[in-house]
Amino acid sequence: MIDIVILCPIAVEYTAVRKCLTNWSAQKIIQYDLPFELGQIEAGQKKWTIALFETGKYIDNVHVKTSQILHALHPSYLFLIGVAGGVKDVKIGDLVVGTFAYGYEKGKVSEKGFEARPRVIPFSQELIDEAKQLSREISPTDYRIVFGPINSGDKVLASINAEQLSIIKKQYGDTIASEMEAIGFAEAAAKIKQLQMLSF
Repeated sequence: MIDIVILCPIAVEYTAVRKCLTNWSAQKIIQYDLPFELGQIEAGQKKWTIALFETGKYIDNVHVKTSQILHALHPSYLFLIGVAGGVKDVKIGDLVVGTFAYGYEKGKVSEKGFEARPRVIPFSQELIDEAKQLSREISPTDYRIVFGPINSGDKVLASINAEQLSIIKKQYGDTIASEMEAIGFAEAAAKIKQLQMLSF
């Protein structure tokens, strides 16, 4: 039985998580031709069985792969772990824990400009509460653990113009970080009852 599925969009994220696993072995979900690695992490006096996937980038791609993985493996917990760009109140090296995901590119363009009609998917409140408690216990000194909304869209914010970034800050002023997969992950996972999910 697999306790936790961890999804990493790109190789650098995957490699960092893989270093935390022991007793790993190469596996594949045959019906979807999805390779992954199975390993273990020991925490809380328990050995957790972890399935680790490198999904690739972009919302639709991650949505499809998340759905396939959940259909095949039925984990109790699902995590998306990746790198995000800071938007507000964070700096390089901070750990951002998403409280929910905005699909910020959803909207209408008219003569008035862009009018947001975002998709908003909350993450597991139980896992958020656990993460907050853990953050108080470990009290890191060389980085901060920050909780807040994550903006998710298929554009890399580093490459968009100032007007686009201004729209994001205006329409989604409470966003603390932006990335390219969380809303697809959250939409797929939200369809599965009794599944605890979190992105960071």
